[in-house]
Amino acid sequence: MLTVVVIISILAGVSLPAVRGLAHGHVMTSASQQLLDDLALARRMAISSRTSVFVVFVPTNLYSMNLSSGTAGDASAFHQLWGKTYTSYALYADRMIGDQPGQSTPRYFTEWKTLPEGVFIAPLAYVPPPANYKSGVDLGLTVKPTAAFPLTTSATVAWNFPCVAFDYTGELIDPVFLTPLRSDQVIPLDRGSVFYQRDANGNFLNAPPDLVETPKGNAYSPASYIHVRVNHLTGRARIEQPIIQ
Repeated sequence: MLTVVVIISILAGVSLPAVRGLAHGHVMTSASQQLLDDLALARRMAISSRTSVFVVFVPTNLYSMNLSSGTAGDASAFHQLWGKTYTSYALYADRMIGDQPGQSTPRYFTEWKTLPEGVFIAPLAYVPPPANYKSGVDLGLTVKPTAAFPLTTSATVAWNFPCVAFDYTGELIDPVFLTPLRSDQVIPLDRGSVFYQRDANGNFLNAPPDLVETPKGNAYSPASYIHVRVNHLTGRARIEQPIIQ
């Protein structure tokens, strides 16, 4: 009996890391597939609506934004987004079919969506490209300078919103000039946790979150990275990860 117990203990110890690895892999697969599906949805909506559609991500410096002039509804929605930095995004458009020149009817096609727990978007994805970046060099998230935020009924806020933008043909575009983008966009996913600061009552504090990678550097590891690449010509997204030999 003791021998059987010892053997079972040894097998459990050996197999536990493998089980954990499978669990982490499942979460990453779910997160990348979710992002892939929503990028495809944004592209379809841009084509069907004949307008530019933006997958807008929560700004990483949200805590420094000032919405003191907004309504109580604005403030409530804004405070909820403090707990979504690095993990959440929504599908948004400035204009709709039928808008006259100079007219704008902002619309969120979706609520703010959040990646599965244990996955966040790597910080380097949020670094805006330099003004003189070369055509063909991969980009992270581009920058949309204004949006009706945090609700469609809110005033248009002049702020930098990380995004992926599609035009009515389904191609990637520069969100400022609405001209074709000449580079693919790559969104690296990180394994780990985002720790948001809270007060004694559990409310989110207006402060930057802490990011913990597990293991450190996995978003760019040659052996374990998972990136979502959006082709600039077709607007179609695909998952990139190491090829298992």
